[in-house]
Amino acid sequence: MALTKIESSNIADDAITLAKLAAGTDGELITWDASGNPAAVAVGTATHVLTSNGTGAAPTFQEASGGNVELITHTVCSSDTTVSFTGLDTHTDAAMFQIDFIFHPSVNNTYFDILFGTGAGPTYATSGYTWNNWGLTSGSGSRQLQGTSAASMHVAELQSTNKLGTDTGEGLQGSLFFIPAVGDNRSRIFGAYAGVGEDNYGCWGGNFAGGDTSVSTITALQFGLTTAGTFVSGFFSLKKHKKA
Repeated sequence: MALTKIESSNIADDAITLAKLAAGTDGELITWDASGNPAAVAVGTATHVLTSNGTGAAPTFQEASGGNVELITHTVCSSDTTVSFTGLDTHTDAAMFQIDFIFHPSVNNTYFDILFGTGAGPTYATSGYTWNNWGLTSGSGSRQLQGTSAASMHVAELQSTNKLGTDTGEGLQGSLFFIPAVGDNRSRIFGAYAGVGEDNYGCWGGNFAGGDTSVSTITALQFGLTTAGTFVSGFFSLKKHKKA
């Protein structure tokens, strides 16, 4: 006679081994459904965490909730001519982007430049920028410079003769915030910085604000130097501040 039923009382504790369980899908977990029957929790996405959905509902794998600021990418400079961040338009949950930077340039008498890119390419505009710098230098006091219909946006243009330099200890650091165009508003980038100028001119710093003259979807940001040269060392970090 075939055996049709085994009472649980006839099974010793810890007698069921993993080898006796039915095959499943790698990454799934076992749970119980609303009727109390065994069920599987579907495989999640890499980096997602198991999240409770409350009593009577199976847990699911979801994106970790770690605040509204998320690191997108971190680039360490190693004699890079430019540093670019693309695909900004794919982050539809971003209220704004934050770029933290610190670098040492390979050439003297240069500025730190920003270009806006559009399209999937992307294509970087080389005209139509407006920007403004205001700050203090330890050598010449306060200074304000600006550009209109410019080929690029100059960050930290506070000194007409002593700019970024290559001596030990010279360079620039700071944070910039990029806000994409919304409705009739244009894209804007702004922030603050500090550095030591060419030939150790002195510590200087200030505020920067810039943008372009059209309302367009900016898909990329490119950072470079006005004079042909490279970012010898340092880093650029791109973060996004999510919408509430």
